[in-house]
Amino acid sequence: VLQGHNHMYERLRVDGVTYVTTGGGGAPLYPCVRPVRGLQECALSHHFLAVTASPLRVSVRAVSPRGVTLDRVAIPVPR
Repeated sequence: VLQGHNHMYERLRVDGVTYVTTGGGGAPLYPCVRPVRGLQECALSHHFLAVTASPLRVSVRAVSPRGVTLDRVAIPVPR
């Protein structure tokens, strides 16, 4: 699931589903302090997502404005 609104980057895995929250487009950022079930990564950084989809997987890379990779995940497509 790719979703927005929270002003940060975070990736969670809950009940076998990967959630990526992207909200680092320029507004003031939220801190990574709230306890969240399944949290795998949280980055307090402006960013964008580079997403590549194929029949086998969806690859997501969170990238800072300077081009630094903040996080990367490959999500298999269910068969």
